[in-house]
Amino acid sequence: MKILAIISSHRKKGTTSKMVSILKDELESIGRNGQEKVRFESIFLSDYQILRCKGCRLCFDHGEENCPLKDDVLKIRNKIKDADGIIFAGPVYVGDVDSTMKGLIDRLAFICHRPELYDKIGLIICTTGGTTTGHTINTIKGALYSWGICIAGSKGFATPVHASREELSIKYIKNIKRLADKVYIGIKKKKYLNPSIFRIALFKLRQKYWRKTDPNTCDYNYYEKQGWIDMHKTYYFEHQANMLKIVFGSIICKLLDWIIVKDN
Repeated sequence: MKILAIISSHRKKGTTSKMVSILKDELESIGRNGQEKVRFESIFLSDYQILRCKGCRLCFDHGEENCPLKDDVLKIRNKIKDADGIIFAGPVYVGDVDSTMKGLIDRLAFICHRPELYDKIGLIICTTGGTTTGHTINTIKGALYSWGICIAGSKGFATPVHASREELSIKYIKNIKRLADKVYIGIKKKKYLNPSIFRIALFKLRQKYWRKTDPNTCDYNYYEKQGWIDMHKTYYFEHQANMLKIVFGSIICKLLDWIIVKDN
């Protein structure tokens, strides 16, 4: 079982890093009890070069390998693709994600167009010195939904700047254990095979957009190759969701489509 933690904080000994470290210990403990080795890797985005997106759309129309910015973004993307579970961890900056996390999300926008992470389990954690964490979590959650990732859970933590690892562990160990269980079980049981009603609705809504895409683009070729242009397709792959979920997902898709058209 491969788990990748992506930490956006520049403070390698800060509270975000300490929370990820506690989570790592819990996941490895669960793995030992289940007689399965958990391979856990943490990376700090500050160790990678992530240049600012220029909005040229070359990644959308001609493929991400044609991006004029030559940096480490595709290296990070490949690490994500190689993992079974991905933890996105970062601090709250002015009520939202920090610029490093936002920079990565922006540069991976081509995955929003061509979802490829629908067999991955995701977890979101963020830390704050006092402000709310909801908006930060929702920013990351929106990206993960677009990428196709199945989100096992999310949690914001109020963490005093100088709190020790031991203090944080004592205060939040129950929350961390719950999150670790969700990630481990999500990967073990392949939770993504049983998508929620909302995820099915989102797929069907995007499918309508995909069918209207210019056939001469990289995007359209990808959708066609995956078989997603076919309106009989109910999700990214053959899944285990029951017919009731599929029906309700289609109804919610129509409602969302009506709201979008009405607002425009």
